[in-house]
Amino acid sequence: MGVLVPREDTEVLVRASADIINSRKLKTGIDLCAGSGAISLGISALCPQTDITAVELFPDAFNYLIQNTATTKNIKSIQGDVLSPDFVCSFKSKFDFILSNPPYISHEEYETLEADVLKEPPAALKGGEDGLRFYRGITCLWKNLLLSGGLIAFEIGETQADAVSSILDENGFSDIRVYKDLSGHDRAVTALSTV
Repeated sequence: MGVLVPREDTEVLVRASADIINSRKLKTGIDLCAGSGAISLGISALCPQTDITAVELFPDAFNYLIQNTATTKNIKSIQGDVLSPDFVCSFKSKFDFILSNPPYISHEEYETLEADVLKEPPAALKGGEDGLRFYRGITCLWKNLLLSGGLIAFEIGETQADAVSSILDENGFSDIRVYKDLSGHDRAVTALSTV
C-alpha cells in the first residue's frame, strides 16, 4: 500500500490539538511525517482558520497525501525529510503549531507486532532503537521554528508518555500534557513553546 492506514488513535492527537489551536487562535502549522494526511485533514476540518503544511518523505505515501489533500485549500503538501537540518533550514517563516504522528515502534517491539500491523510500511513504524528517534529529532530541530506560545503535539506509543514529556521538558517546553485514548492508554502529548 505504501502508507500507514490511519487509526482511531490519531483522533486523540487531532482533537487535543484542535482544542488548543482554537482556544489560542493559532493559524499557521506544519504536520510532520504526514503520511496519508489524516492529521492535516482533521485539523483543517476542526480549525478552518488554519493554514497547514503537510510534510512526507516517502514517494508512495506522498502520492496519497497529494491525492487526499488536493481539494483542501488550506493544506499545502511538500516532500521532505523532517530529520534533515538542511530541510528544516529551508523554512524562512515560523509556525504557530507543529504536529506529528512519527514512527515510534522500537526495534524490540517491532518483532512482536501482530500480522496485520506488519503489513504496514516498516518506515512508517520503526522509530529507532528505543522508538524515540523522531521525538528527539523533531523536538530539537524544529523547536526554533515554533513561535513563542506555540503548540507542539505528538501521537505516542502507550508506554512513551514519560520519555516524550522529558524530551519536551529538556528542550524548554512548558504546560506538557498527556492525553489517553478510549482504552485508557496514553496516546498523545502536547506542550507549549516558551522561547
